[in-house]
Amino acid sequence: MSTLNNNRLILISGAIASGKTTLASRLAARARASSVPAASIDMDELINVAAGRDWSRITNTDRRLASELAAEIAQWLFARDYRFIAIAGSTVSSREWQQVLNRFRLTARSTRVLLRVSVAEAVQRARQDQTRVATRRPAVLAQLHAAIDWSDVPEPDIELDTDGLGQDEVADTVWRKL
Repeated sequence: MSTLNNNRLILISGAIASGKTTLASRLAARARASSVPAASIDMDELINVAAGRDWSRITNTDRRLASELAAEIAQWLFARDYRFIAIAGSTVSSREWQQVLNRFRLTARSTRVLLRVSVAEAVQRARQDQTRVATRRPAVLAQLHAAIDWSDVPEPDIELDTDGLGQDEVADTVWRKL
């Protein structure tokens, strides 16, 4: 991606431990390195703000609130001349992204990115992430992965299988496709 001359909103979906949050952070860092005001937003953190870290208690209302917060934060940033915002979603649900987009009052070109990961790779990654609680347990992670309704995933603009790829490789690949 060589130049950015308008508002870009990158919506990143994927299964648990597919690299959504890391990708959002790295894409924003690359935009900033290109002198483009940029930010990343982590939907998981917004859910934690609304409902805490016990994901067994998370409701659709909590997810909707997090989506609304993400949209408001992104709009606030765009209104202050940020030009690139990457949002790491908490799920792969089309409903979550539609809630974000429905709240937008500013113009931004959106790009949907879908990261895929196998359960085996996700378990390895989750074990290394000390910030995880329940999703560090392989059985919980496998159960959540199996519960994903892939038919509800909107057609992505960019889709990438992250198995065997390092964080920089994922960011490089997506950056080139933007």
